[in-house]
Amino acid sequence: MKNANNHLRNGNGKYHQGRGGVFVARRSRPEKHSCLVPDCECQIRVSMLMCPDHWRQVPQHIQEAVGVAWDEFKYFPGDRRVIESYSAARRAAVEAVKEREALA
Repeated sequence: MKNANNHLRNGNGKYHQGRGGVFVARRSRPEKHSCLVPDCECQIRVSMLMCPDHWRQVPQHIQEAVGVAWDEFKYFPGDRRVIESYSAARRAAVEAVKEREALA
């Protein structure tokens, strides 16, 4: 009789042998996307809005507004007002970076 876990041993890389010989699923690598600022090609985690260099250029009050809007968006993703608020905060952050780069 074949081993029931044989498909895991020969498998497709989705499993690895953990402690005690138990096969467990591998953690997937976090997905990435480009920084929100146009012409920036940095690949960042999905949980980040923009790369750290650009995020440091966003004024503190806009960073806080983005954080508040994101928290609302996480808990009420279908609410139209929340979506518009989050979109406006993201646009404000990008505009702040563009203005700062234009002055430099």
